[in-house]
Amino acid sequence: MIKKIMLVTFIVLATAGGVYAQKGMFGLRAGINFQNINGKDNAGNSLNNKMLTGFNAGIMIDNPVSGQFTIQPGLLFSTKGAKSEDGSVKIHFSYLEIPLNFIYEPAINKNKLMLGGGPYVAFAVAGNEESTSGTRKIQFKSKVLLSDMPNTTKAYYRGFDAGLNFLAGYRLNNNFSIQLNAQFGLTNIFPGYEVPDYNAKLKNTGFGVSIGYRFPLSSE
Repeated sequence: MIKKIMLVTFIVLATAGGVYAQKGMFGLRAGINFQNINGKDNAGNSLNNKMLTGFNAGIMIDNPVSGQFTIQPGLLFSTKGAKSEDGSVKIHFSYLEIPLNFIYEPAINKNKLMLGGGPYVAFAVAGNEESTSGTRKIQFKSKVLLSDMPNTTKAYYRGFDAGLNFLAGYRLNNNFSIQLNAQFGLTNIFPGYEVPDYNAKLKNTGFGVSIGYRFPLSSE
């Protein structure tokens, strides 16, 4: 129910933002992610994973609110994951991500500084788990049953993620921009298991750098 409420809320906000953006700017964005999965394993021990390099690309809409403040909904394709401490296991996720950032853009000469952040929701569309014994396809489930566990050709994770974005960047007066991004997942992506001892807590985290370009939208 919570996931459905969040999804509907983000769709409404993004749609409203798109309508309002008739006086705003449409933008393209792409960059590199340095992602990790933090949290605790089934025994309650803190994870010591290493970062995995990925990418993101998508569209953003800058909606001026007042003065130097902007609301920026978007839609991104983003890859995430992590490597185990010894590098023997790599987890890869692909998400469709909907961020909703609130940005402060003070002018610096003819250019602008960008400072902001906001929530995001993301929905997994694909994934796999690589190890020395082979590759397992990830199946996204909220609940893993006892009948699922004998299937060793699959790994299980939740397909829904949500958290917070933070960004800092610089926009040139020709509408090109560069920004640093940080992301903190708030949702446990480890599914619920019928087995009581399976209760790990895993969260996506990461940072990255991206470049973008904006196009003015017609006000008619």
